[in-house]
Formats: sequence, structure tokens, C-alpha cells
Amino acid sequence: VLILAGAVFTAKKWIPRWAKSAIRLVGMLPGLVLSLAAIAVYTVYINPSAMETTWTQVALGAFILAIADAALSGTIDGVDEVIDTEGRRRYVQIAILRGESTLKNILPNTLPALVGQVRARMLSLLSAAIIIEMILKINGVGELLVVGALKQDFPLVMACTFFYVVISSVMLFLQAIIEIAVALSIRKSPEGVG
Repeated sequence: VLILAGAVFTAKKWIPRWAKSAIRLVGMLPGLVLSLAAIAVYTVYINPSAMETTWTQVALGAFILAIADAALSGTIDGVDEVIDTEGRRRYVQIAILRGESTLKNILPNTLPALVGQVRARMLSLLSAAIIIEMILKINGVGELLVVGALKQDFPLVMACTFFYVVISSVMLFLQAIIEIAVALSIRKSPEGVG
């Protein structure tokens, strides 16, 4: 959710420059360091005797996944670069002079690239989720994968791997649908041009 929100807010130019700098700075820290700090704070201040996974742990894990190893800042920088590069093109400048929205003119050409960036970023987060689930003691597929590998339970390992393959396939399928929809919706010529 944070990765998608970062991409949308960046495209809409809603994130101030100081916030981008702060996100980049925090994103330089690896997920391992942030998750160790989070579990220390959680254990000391929030719930020292938790045996079951709580929503606080899940929220901490999601937040760490979003900011660690420059996940969110990478998405923000990537979207910024694509939008700025496309915004300097001549047809966008002419559309601005005609009073049209910049984003409306940029989005059809950049949406497949932006969706591809977010998909790649989210797939890299799946591997980081395994470490964060183990450290934050979150019951999830990543923890099952590690436990299965340690106990040499190969059916469990294959089932967890299949889960990640399904997620990757669904994301690739969604990207293909978005690219087809964009291709069908782009006009062959601008309005008023014969």
C-alpha cells in the first residue's frame, strides 16, 4: 500500500522535496537493521510477552518493508524520473499551452513503465519479507519457508515457493492487462488533427 501510495502521490506531485529527502535517508538503512530495532522497541514498550502475531507486528513489518533498502524512495525516484522526462516532451508542452492536464497527457505513455517499476519493487519486497517475518515473529509464508528449509520438509518448501510463483504470475498478468488497456485507450491522433 505504501509503495503504491508513493507512486501515486509522486505522480500527482503531492510529496514535498524535504519528505523525499527524509525517505531517501531512512531508506539507506537495510531491512535487517530496521526490523531488529522495531522488534526491540515492540518487545520493550508495546507487548513484551506476545506469543501470537498481533496487528502491530504486521504494521511494523509492512512499514519496514516499505522504507528499508530504499524500496519506497526507489519508487518515488523512479516515478519522478519517468514523469519529469515525459513532461519535457513537446506534445506535453503543447497540451499545457492548450490548458490540458499534464498528467492526463503523460499517463498513457508512462503507465506501463510505472506499473513495471512498482511490480519489480514489490517482487523484491517478497524476498525481504522472509527476513522481516522471522525477526518480527510474524506467522507468514516466509516463516514457513525458513522452517521448512531448516527441517528439510521439501513439500512445505515447494508449497511456499509455489505461493511466491503465484503472486509473481498474478502481478505479471495485471501488468499485461494494464498495458493492453493502455494500448487500446491511446488515441491514434490528437483531437482536432486530421
